[in-house]
Amino acid sequence: MRIMFILCFLALVGFYGCKPLPNDGIPFYLKTDSVALYTTGDSQGVNTHNISDLWVEANATNLGVYEMPAWFPVLEENEVRMVVSAGVKQSGQSGVRVVYPFYQTDTFTLNAKRGETYTHYPVFKYKSGTRFAFKCENFSTGNDYTAAMQSTTFTDSIAQAPFPPCGVINIAATDSNKLASQNFTYSLPTGSEVWLEFDYKSDLPFWVGFYAKSSSTVMPNYVMLVTAKSSWNKLYVKLTESISSLNVQGFSQYNLFFEALKPADNTVGGKMYIDNIKVVYF
Repeated sequence: MRIMFILCFLALVGFYGCKPLPNDGIPFYLKTDSVALYTTGDSQGVNTHNISDLWVEANATNLGVYEMPAWFPVLEENEVRMVVSAGVKQSGQSGVRVVYPFYQTDTFTLNAKRGETYTHYPVFKYKSGTRFAFKCENFSTGNDYTAAMQSTTFTDSIAQAPFPPCGVINIAATDSNKLASQNFTYSLPTGSEVWLEFDYKSDLPFWVGFYAKSSSTVMPNYVMLVTAKSSWNKLYVKLTESISSLNVQGFSQYNLFFEALKPADNTVGGKMYIDNIKVVYF
């Protein structure tokens, strides 16, 4: 934490360069231990999130990006308007950290004094223009996934807290893979942000993808291979460029699929659990 503070402070000093530092170089500090997501209605689903970073401005000055939990200096005082944006790891990649385009900023004002520490817990919600391609799939009353390529359907589980029930694909020792796909299609826009969100844990690696459909063709698109994870995690997967490219090629309808795989050295099989599946766009 001390090293992080030093790096943040040096970044501020570098920003101001040779100009005199505000507050005689004495900042106040903002501490954020956790954040929350507020959702409304069935389409938005439950409020799970994986916000990993905060992108921060103070009185229109860009202060940079801070990994959660965050504690950083601000070279302002008196009335300070803070704007905090929610950052995520695109497709779970630690090296690709972006502001999630569908969450509103958290904005607040502090009457700040130099040398003081203030604690704030940002609350984010979906922007008013966010659209959901389908009602959030939370497996509460069955699900809309059927056997694809003569493979499997999701079954519902009530044993995997904190998400009872959730979707399950069960791979037996004699299986090599099983694939389940949505049993309905929908259109998605060209040139606009399109993302997939879902919660998962899995004994096995699995593919995330979608079928693209035109008047005469159905084409599978494998987007991301997700590695096994023993605890629940949330992924934000960007589909923007893929969907725009396919729309230009004449495809107009889409539906998701998830394909669980049994590695060659796995002799017993395993389970893949998934919940809170959303496709969001503007």
